[in-house]
Amino acid sequence: MSPELESNLITKYHKIFSSSHCSIGFFIECEDGWFNIIDRMLSSIQEHVESSRNQRARDLRYNRALKAGLAGKPEYLYHYFQFGVKTYKVDPWVVDRANRDIRNATFRPLKECVQQVRADQIKEKFGTLRFYYQGGDDYVAGIVSLAESISNVTCERCGGPGKKTRSGWIKVLCDACKAK
Repeated sequence: MSPELESNLITKYHKIFSSSHCSIGFFIECEDGWFNIIDRMLSSIQEHVESSRNQRARDLRYNRALKAGLAGKPEYLYHYFQFGVKTYKVDPWVVDRANRDIRNATFRPLKECVQQVRADQIKEKFGTLRFYYQGGDDYVAGIVSLAESISNVTCERCGGPGKKTRSGWIKVLCDACKAK
């Protein structure tokens, strides 16, 4: 991949590429046609990781507020349902919701956060994109698998529809790029 495009990805997804062994020019070893596939894959992965962390933080805040409500301090739940907005008057629906949750004591289950994905290498192998990484979960593995499948029918040079060709190395090329 060209150094400009590679640098763009490394800068944009600095959390994924935070490893010390990321060096521009030798880290993403494929041609420019797969830039969009890699960009969308990394974007989906980082969004999933951050979403899981945000959901866990919301559940923790809620459980703490409910615990305080059970201890006789329902104003913590009122504040939680106001979404952090400071008002002088508490809406009736906020009080009803907080009282219902105190009566039912419905704590939210805490899921583990998805571990931050750290890229080891991105390359082309046997005409398909390969993404070697650490961390993540099954959802991340599915995103990677989808990106690898899409690369199987995408021209490595221009990003258009392509087919696998064998002229020494296995490559995915469109008819125009194959003719060149």
